Amino acid sequence: MARSPFGLPLPVLCALLLLSTAAPGAQRKKKEEPRPLSEMGILNQDPQPIGDPALGKFAERFPDQEWLYLETAHFRIASSIEKMKLSGKDKKRLAPDLEALAPYFPSLGMKPSALPPEVYLALTGMRLEKLYASFQKIAQVNDADFPESRAAQKGQGAYMGDGPYLGEREKYEVVLHADRLDHMEFTEWQRGIRANDTVRWHNRTPSKLIVSMPCVDGDLRQDRWLWPHLAHNMAHMLFDGYKFFAYDPPLWLSEGLALWFEKHIEPESFTRDGGEGVFFEPDRSKDWSEDARKLVKKKDHTSIAKLLAARGPADLDRTANVTAWSITVFLIEKHPDKYAQLIGAVKAQLDDQGYPTGSKLPALQREQMRKLWGWSPMQLEEAWVAWVSGKDEEELE
Repeated sequence: MARSPFGLPLPVLCALLLLSTAAPGAQRKKKEEPRPLSEMGILNQDPQPIGDPALGKFAERFPDQEWLYLETAHFRIASSIEKMKLSGKDKKRLAPDLEALAPYFPSLGMKPSALPPEVYLALTGMRLEKLYASFQKIAQVNDADFPESRAAQKGQGAYMGDGPYLGEREKYEVVLHADRLDHMEFTEWQRGIRANDTVRWHNRTPSKLIVSMPCVDGDLRQDRWLWPHLAHNMAHMLFDGYKFFAYDPPLWLSEGLALWFEKHIEPESFTRDGGEGVFFEPDRSKDWSEDARKLVKKKDHTSIAKLLAARGPADLDRTANVTAWSITVFLIEKHPDKYAQLIGAVKAQLDDQGYPTGSKLPALQREQMRKLWGWSPMQLEEAWVAWVSGKDEEELE
């Protein structure tokens, strides 16, 4: 066989020359291109019209370049959170989320030490949209059920609020602060109060619900606690905005549902409404189901009569929160259709002139329990107690 001057057979030398002159991509795997963020539901990343437009523009009030923005189908978000550090346990917990993010941020990998600010913001938008869909599933509604405005309904069909976002006119807004002073300045600018902790409120014109959250405490710097805390507050806002926020919904229903979302994400997370804001406190009990059983066994749970009468955060201690959460779990799991009708009814009470009214909500709830289940409040409590105790639910008259 003929050989080259280098002592190699000519066919072998030709093959090596072909490999050396081939395109670089033929020798290594082609770099994966990220898919456009629009495919994950991100509409734009421009500065958002956060807050009351009559007071000025958010981006002008907070011009720091560290602020990032995001708009999705149902949310507007502003965030100054820096990179989110991840522990080994975080990576395992976030594996499904990281897999969902991979097509859009292929360089991130499945075991990152931290999520860059823009990635964490995209994750937050994705999570909030999933939470919105979960609320719609529980309420048994979809976007098509809500008109552009109440006037657009022209008196046709059931009352569904005054806008396309569960009955609100504008998208739900979230502001995540890496600096508590920014949070305090924002709430003072918008509400006239320098709030220390998380605050939710309803903006009248245009009609929308807003939450401002200082993500600066030791726990809320971690995704494990920050996300369930945000989910709790957002569940309150979605229920408030459901069929338009004309009045506060029954407290125990609202708190029970918010805790239902929070505990699904992190069993040890516990968010409580206070007199001047909403605060997070780690709860050492991993199993509120067991806590509810203990309360029922000792007859220490909060009665349904007291829950119906609750007006403000001071009326709901930890025992009342556990009870409200457990009854909510019972109703969602065992009576999902009737639960959807119950929360829909308490958010659609109209007066004689056809305007929403929060008058006599305890009486409205008792009426709906009789209509939907044939139960009095005491019979609802008895059915829940039987369920918590592991007994077959009895037919109650």
